[in-house]
Amino acid sequence: SLVMEHLPDFLVIGVGKAGTHSIYEYLRQHPSISLTRRKETHFFVCDQASEAVPVGFEKQDFTDSIEDLTDYLHEFDAKPTATVYGEVCPSYYYYPNAARNIRKYVPAVKLVCILRNPVDRLFSNFTYGSENNSASQFSEKVTRYFENPDEDPKFARWVDNGNYSRSLEVYFDLFPGENIKIFLYEELSTYPRKLMRELLE
Repeated sequence: SLVMEHLPDFLVIGVGKAGTHSIYEYLRQHPSISLTRRKETHFFVCDQASEAVPVGFEKQDFTDSIEDLTDYLHEFDAKPTATVYGEVCPSYYYYPNAARNIRKYVPAVKLVCILRNPVDRLFSNFTYGSENNSASQFSEKVTRYFENPDEDPKFARWVDNGNYSRSLEVYFDLFPGENIKIFLYEELSTYPRKLMRELLE
């Protein structure tokens, strides 16, 4: 079988609950693009040879993550027609060590981020995987959060994920602005073909 030895040319770094799964499925169909076989490897967060997650930074439980460069290189789809390599992994947006590890390995990489209205994205986080999380329960959860932010660390992390400027500032400090492209979830949901054309360009 064909062995891949390519680091990514581009990374879709986020954000979660903003259409990254759709982006992954669309890009996967392109004959010239090789993606990692699993949508999220979390390699640049978990790489054992690079900067670790900062102490005190709440690390979520990653399943099926890759911690070794060789394993990461072999994760790319062995597509004979591929000329461009990439990964879609929203955790890279959230963890500040990921940006620094990406710069270590691929300083010229193209970065894509899709942002969604923070309240809509928070509600999507809240309702994901559960039929019991209604709008009224969400409203109660938000009220409790503002009364006591430390009550539910997971919900607090979801709220924190909506602080787009702080998380992206790390990337804009490390990479040239022309290498970073930001889209909006509304563009993807309303004009998916247009967004994908722009992304590919």
